[in-house]
Amino acid sequence: MTHLQPIQLETSRLRLLGISHVDMEELFSWPKQQTMDYLGHRSEVEYEQEWQKQKDGYSSYNRRFILFLMKIKTSEEIIGRCGLHNWNLAEHRAELGCIINPPEFRRMGYATEAVNEVIRYGFQDLNLNRIEAIALADNEASIQALKKFRFTQEGLLREHRFKDGVYEDSLMFSLLASEYSG
Repeated sequence: MTHLQPIQLETSRLRLLGISHVDMEELFSWPKQQTMDYLGHRSEVEYEQEWQKQKDGYSSYNRRFILFLMKIKTSEEIIGRCGLHNWNLAEHRAELGCIINPPEFRRMGYATEAVNEVIRYGFQDLNLNRIEAIALADNEASIQALKKFRFTQEGLLREHRFKDGVYEDSLMFSLLASEYSG
């Protein structure tokens, strides 16, 4: 078994371990419990959802992703994920995503810390020109966070998501390299 050598970023409180689609292939060749432990899955359901994404194919022609596991430095506990997906190499753009789980780690500034570092990495290390983000139209916390990072709202994606039998609208945001101040 090969040992992963993920990209590592750091903030004052977090260690961000970057995992690519190639790393995911390797991770799912490991024994199940070892994969769950490495990815911070807290349930069989989380593992199965990730396995389905792997089986369906994380990357496609000219598109990649880099997912950062968010680990608290002092405890090494995984508290979420932050990353760039739908990364279009030819067009120098990617979509930002972030989630904190379990909920008791929300509203403590961890997401802000991770997003700030991932945006920096995207523009400075990956040479992206554009970072996009999509937020549910009624998710005021995400919308305010994106505005705090100077993302510009570009439009409304009508009935963009299907969740629990209901279509929900989303808002599209972007931040350009020329607008990024670090």
